[in-house]
Amino acid sequence: MSPGRAAREDDPAVPVSEYGVSHLTATRLLQLASAHRRVDGMTLRVFNPIGPGLNEDTLLGRAAALLAQAVREGWEEVTLGDLSAYRDFVDVRDVAAAVVAAVFAPAPAPRIVNVGSGCAVPVRLTVQMLAEEAGFAGRLVERGAGPERSAAVRWMLADIERASSVLGWTPVLDLAESVRAVWSSTATSR
Repeated sequence: MSPGRAAREDDPAVPVSEYGVSHLTATRLLQLASAHRRVDGMTLRVFNPIGPGLNEDTLLGRAAALLAQAVREGWEEVTLGDLSAYRDFVDVRDVAAAVVAAVFAPAPAPRIVNVGSGCAVPVRLTVQMLAEEAGFAGRLVERGAGPERSAAVRWMLADIERASSVLGWTPVLDLAESVRAVWSSTATSR
């Protein structure tokens, strides 16, 4: 996606990784099954979900785990990969509300709906917010490219107009609240 431009549901899907291909395949299968009236399905394209219970397989989950260890052990720095990308982070609790809205959407409804915050945020800023929430006063060091899947996409922003107009859904939790929830669940699980 071009920096500054929000991804719309009708934009051409061009996956850059196996992960993206698997999501596109699932979307196409659901569309096919819906067209043949085997299911009444809608694909919710969830952008970058964050919130309580975030897995360490995600950048912010790993950053939270490292920050917890850093605070416990008195580290002066935490090393992560490249944090220069922009992401549309949406709270998992808002995602859950979008799922409920989709279940009760009036028919006929569009088959693909974006679920995001509608804001592209620098990943670096989000990690800094997480470090502040953790009370980490050391340095955040960026070394290496990070995951290949993430490195291939520098800018991610959801156009959420369809979610608003069709589902009556808009996110209600802001990034600061989501980051607090990530840290709170990480701190209490350690």
